[in-house]
Amino acid sequence: MYHLALSTPGSHTPGGSWDDTRHRLEHLTGAMPPSPMERLHGDPNGAELSELRTVKLKHLVPGSATAEFFLLFSPGPKLEAVAFISGSERPKSARDALLEVKFQVAHPEGSSARLVRRAIVMCSNVSGCNAVLYTPDSVHSVK
Repeated sequence: MYHLALSTPGSHTPGGSWDDTRHRLEHLTGAMPPSPMERLHGDPNGAELSELRTVKLKHLVPGSATAEFFLLFSPGPKLEAVAFISGSERPKSARDALLEVKFQVAHPEGSSARLVRRAIVMCSNVSGCNAVLYTPDSVHSVK
């Protein structure tokens, strides 16, 4: 989990709050984790992190199209609401498909908090459609 945390985009800032995570990982493994610059040049954990944020959707539209959405998760986690943000109008129909799939969203146990996440839906003739959750820090406003 420490390796995955250090693979997030915000962890590449030198001298930031991620120093504690690097030291904990070093304490557990006995080896200093790669520096932020080393991780920028190929991080094997980045692919795993991306896979954890990706879900396969049914084929929604012919051809290629992308659109972004806000997703509101309630405890469970349960996807409670979907709002179109921008992009092609064609995958706007992804709303129902997004409500049907299960996302791997960590939700604090015993909490009634609702979480807003941003996602991009990408469709192509070859691979069909996928939804990828952006990292939580990508939600700045839901206006």
